[in-house]
This record gives sequence, C-alpha cells and structure tokens, in this order.
Amino acid sequence: PRSQEHQKDAMGCQQSREKPIPKRSEVPEGKTRICVAGFAFSHHTNRAGKLARAIQAHDPDKYETWFYFDTSGYRPNFLEAIKRELSEEDQKKFGEHKTSPFCWLEVTEGKTKRIEAKGGRDMLCEWAKATFADVPSIITLADEGPSLFEVFVDKTPGTAQPAKDSKEEVENKETEGKEADQKKDNRSIVTKERRIEETKGDPKGDPKEGIAKEGKK
Repeated sequence: PRSQEHQKDAMGCQQSREKPIPKRSEVPEGKTRICVAGFAFSHHTNRAGKLARAIQAHDPDKYETWFYFDTSGYRPNFLEAIKRELSEEDQKKFGEHKTSPFCWLEVTEGKTKRIEAKGGRDMLCEWAKATFADVPSIITLADEGPSLFEVFVDKTPGTAQPAKDSKEEVENKETEGKEADQKKDNRSIVTKERRIEETKGDPKGDPKEGIAKEGKK
C-alpha cells in the first residue's frame, strides 16, 4: 500500500499530492471569518467562495475570508479533520457530510474560538439571505443556483490568509536570483579580461596609454 504522511488536524493534514493547507490564525475580536473548503473543480464550491467574497467586500470591517480548495486534499483528510474541530452537536449534525463545499464561520469570544458549521453551499446561502436581506449583490449570489460555467474554482486566497509566495514562486525567485548573480559574475570576468587586453605593453596599467604605445609599434 502507498505510504501517506499527514497531520491529524485541519491546520496541516496533507499528502504528497495535496496543496498545503493555509494556516488559520486567530480571528480578530469583533470579526467573523467565513471559511469555505472543497474541491478545486466544483461549481457549488466556486459559488460559495464568490458569496463569501461578496460578503467580505460589503462589510470588510466585520468579515474576513479563508479558503482551501484542493481536489486531492479536501476529502477525506481535510474534511474529516475539520469535523473534529466542531462542537459535539455539530459533529453529529454534519458527521455524514461528504460533498463539496463545506462551509463554516469562526469568531473569537474572549479567548475562545467558536466554530459554527454551515455545511454545504445551500446552507451558507440561507445564512447569507437571512443576514443580508437588504443587499442585492449578496442576495443574487445566494438566491440563484450556480452555472456549470462556474466549475473552475477561483483559488485566490482569503483575506485572512497571508499573501506568501507559493513554493513554486519561491523556487522561481531563487533561480532568477542565481541567474542574475551568474550574469553579474560573467560581466565582471569579461570586464577584467578587457582591461588586461587594454593594458598590454603598459607597465603602469593605464588602458589609454597602453593602447597608444601599442599603436606606435
């Protein structure tokens, strides 16, 4: 059987093929974090992400977003791990949830983080319609079903996620830096060789004088 290495919590469970799971930091006092996780190829998941972004854009002082979209990592590893973070009541309620997406809210109460599970896109929409009944842009996204053209999920990180470079971007920058250093070294070598050529015949090493002496020969 293929060996697998993964952590036991939703902060970092992963397989070799899985996208690293972004850290979920503490939720600032007075804010609600809207979290959406699911497959990277799912029109329901994409719509849930759009709805979360619309809510955050409408009231950025009160809401922030966190996303994890990865077809290999979402189920079973991440989904089962996040369920273990739920209250006993929500664990019973959403224990059989296996579809994409899975949505939940996070708030900080005193020094305690509270997670309120919503389940699928439909339940996130119900919450949005009840909470933002007078905001047409949000109601439109919550009231209308997603199109199949929305199947490719927008993987833009949520506002609660640090804008760090991906591993690939870091490696590319390191490669570009090494190439730039190599070019600089090459230019230095060429410059030194040119100066050596120019100073031939001049014991004092003055380029112009050396060239002039060579010209008189």
